[in-house]
Amino acid sequence: MQINKKHDSSTKDTPASILQRYAYIDALRGIAILGVLLAHVSHYSNVVYPSWLQIITAVDFGPRGVQLFYVVSAFTLCLSLNKRKHIEKHAIRNFYIRRFFRIAPLFYLAILYYLWQQNYWQGNPFHFSILNILSTVTFINSIFPAWINNIVYGGWSIAVETSFYLLFPLLFYKLKTFRLTFIFTIIAIVAMQSLRLYLLSLSLIHQNFDLQTYTFEFFPSQLPVFLIGIVVFFMMHENIVNRYKKQLKFFLVAVGLLLVLQELLPLKLVPGHYTYGLLFGSLLFTLSKYPYKLLVNKVIVYIGKISFSLYLCHTAVDYWMTKLGLYHYLPANPYLNFMLHFFILLVAASGIASILFFTVEKWGIILGKKIINKYEKVTPTYIASTARTW
Repeated sequence: MQINKKHDSSTKDTPASILQRYAYIDALRGIAILGVLLAHVSHYSNVVYPSWLQIITAVDFGPRGVQLFYVVSAFTLCLSLNKRKHIEKHAIRNFYIRRFFRIAPLFYLAILYYLWQQNYWQGNPFHFSILNILSTVTFINSIFPAWINNIVYGGWSIAVETSFYLLFPLLFYKLKTFRLTFIFTIIAIVAMQSLRLYLLSLSLIHQNFDLQTYTFEFFPSQLPVFLIGIVVFFMMHENIVNRYKKQLKFFLVAVGLLLVLQELLPLKLVPGHYTYGLLFGSLLFTLSKYPYKLLVNKVIVYIGKISFSLYLCHTAVDYWMTKLGLYHYLPANPYLNFMLHFFILLVAASGIASILFFTVEKWGIILGKKIINKYEKVTPTYIASTARTW
């Protein structure tokens, strides 16, 4: 990869400057998890909210938080591996060690909890098989439609994420320029949407809502969203904005027209999650240059830091709130009831997520670092330069 030297220098970096520089990444994770919570408050609650509110939260904005996670994840992995490939002896091996210890400890705890919540050890009413559980433990449950999301709530996105981890080093070393990555992303969007349309045309899938959902959730459908994050990485590090101003303006106009046509025409030209991926990629690039306080502030940045723990625990918190009757606060005013439910869930789940973050997540990260440092000579400068890209 041909990277501008000023982006690859770490001699003047300090841990504080690194944290400040990458605050927008945590802010985007915070925005993503807030979108997920908005969707789940309206989707899983027993309260019947107004139709327009359900449309905003449960159909469009909310679930797209996962796509924002994907775009940010791919971008951050590029930042991390780009730094480490010149410093570490075994950069790819270390990449997989980091990824495993970043997500596995907390995810395994979530598996145990959600099996308990669903009474697995008291009769197994949902009939979880050993193979089902093992597929979830090994992160391959996304290849089975019936297992992709049936133990850990929201676990489908983590399974898809780990599938991307397996492929990422190959993509990183093969897609060496912005142009190549951009072309590959366009081809992937066309190919993956064609595959999905073909699958949806099959009578077996067309008549089964769960299988239709699976064609959205499974890895091939989500791959182009990850690729958008890699495209943004090259936009920043190859200074594409200044080098191709006319072409970029034309592309942005084309995207704008596409979005308008999406609303006017009954036939959607580009799937919603790809359209949102483009929007989130633009947001990522914008905040990297202009970290507006409205979006990049201490509260949202902190929520972003604990977003993985918050993602895994918030449905459990909402489950207990519902079980205890803590959801129907203001039955006469569904709007205020929604806001209050969301706020209480956010505060309660954030408290639990903070505990999980500073114990389980941090423990996993430290353990992964110890394993890597045992075989790698890591300098203080290197540690400072990668403070927020672990």
